[in-house]
Amino acid sequence: MIEKIDWLPPLVSLTDYNGDWTTYLDALYTWFKQDFINNKPTFQGRRLGLKRHPLTLGKESTFWHFISEGKIEQNRTPDLRRCERIRWPKPVIEHVPNPKIKWWITEI
Repeated sequence: MIEKIDWLPPLVSLTDYNGDWTTYLDALYTWFKQDFINNKPTFQGRRLGLKRHPLTLGKESTFWHFISEGKIEQNRTPDLRRCERIRWPKPVIEHVPNPKIKWWITEI
C-alpha cells in the first residue's frame, strides 16, 4: 500500500468535469498557471522558469509536457494519470529535500 503524503493536493480527475475534455483541459491549465506562471516555484532557494515555446493552443510547452507522454514533443498524447497530478509538481519541487522524494544531482 502506498503511504499518503499529506502535503500533496488531491488528484484532478476528468470525472470531476463530467468527462468534458475541453472543460478539463481549461481546469488543468488554470492549475498550471497558478503554480508555474502566477506564482513561480522555487527549488532550493532558486526560482524556476518554464519553457514557453512553442505555444500550442495558447499554452506553454511545459504545460503540454506535464500532461502528455511521448518521445517526440510534437507527437505527445495526453496521459490521464499525468493530468490528474497537475497539482503535484510544484509541491514536490518545493519539498525537496524530503525523505519521501527521490531526487539526485547530475554533473554536467
